Amino acid sequence: DLRDNRHTVTQWQGQGRDGVIDILLLKVTRRQVREMISRHGGFIEVFVATPLEVCEARDRKGLYAKARAGILKGFTGIDDPYEEPEHAEIVLDTQELSPDLAAHRVLLTLEKLGYLR
Repeated sequence: DLRDNRHTVTQWQGQGRDGVIDILLLKVTRRQVREMISRHGGFIEVFVATPLEVCEARDRKGLYAKARAGILKGFTGIDDPYEEPEHAEIVLDTQELSPDLAAHRVLLTLEKLGYLR
């Protein structure tokens, strides 16, 4: 429920390092999360653009295989839809970028937008 999530975000406010708040698996739309967080400061959406086939190939725990076999239910990209963000400030194509370069791009963007000095 959006009100419960709003309460959770309020509780997290001030607990993030350097004012950064991580939002994980909230049951609201990205637009609602963006609106909710933006009132308390900035909101930067990072889209790690990785094709499903690449995710499956990189899956060391075998979670995708379990989801395809029906052992895991509600698995994003398999039996639960994944919707790409429409307005991500940062898009990282992880087929082309190493983890270090992807992290560097995030830091450069945060610096450019004034979140880091």
